[in-house]
Amino acid sequence: MFKEIIQKENPIIFEIGTNDGTDTINFFAEFQSPILHCFEPDPVTFERFLERTKPFEKSIHSICAAVSDKSGTSNFIISSNDGLSSSLKKPKLHIPIHRQVKFIDNKIVNTITLDEYGEKNNISFCDLIWMDVRGAEDLVIKGGKKFFKRVKYVYTEFSNVELYEGAIGKYEIEQILPNFEIVKVVREWYADGDVLLINKDMK
Repeated sequence: MFKEIIQKENPIIFEIGTNDGTDTINFFAEFQSPILHCFEPDPVTFERFLERTKPFEKSIHSICAAVSDKSGTSNFIISSNDGLSSSLKKPKLHIPIHRQVKFIDNKIVNTITLDEYGEKNNISFCDLIWMDVRGAEDLVIKGGKKFFKRVKYVYTEFSNVELYEGAIGKYEIEQILPNFEIVKVVREWYADGDVLLINKDMK
């Protein structure tokens, strides 16, 4: 899917919320020589990520931190499904909708903003931001107002109901990313979905 729209073999991709690296590995299957900047806040999950993606480590910048609206530390709520539902946001309707998933721990994790990270690493362009942050999309965007101007595509989850406190929908995401417009709703059901957006200045 992403190769069709990006149309290059060496894209710069920011993967925010990598979990164990499953999607990271998929990027290396899709592209010949991508450069990835990967963020995973939970140290335990981060170690699994490093182990699984070891064959590609020369092409990955791995950061054990949550991307948020401020740099420092924050509480991170750990889920029972190998961290797939873990979030900076408190779960709300996620609990009755996904009854099999429990929230079992809280950890203080490092946080960083995209603006700070981009400036420190002299990143002038990004082909794709891939976000899986479980209701914290607004925090990522607030901390990256300058950085998003240098991004061509954003692929992110969105919420149709408040799975996590303050979780936002696809049109709210589009609204707080004023340079972007929705290209395609890739997946959707009554609770959430995935959407692809493009920077209108780079069409």
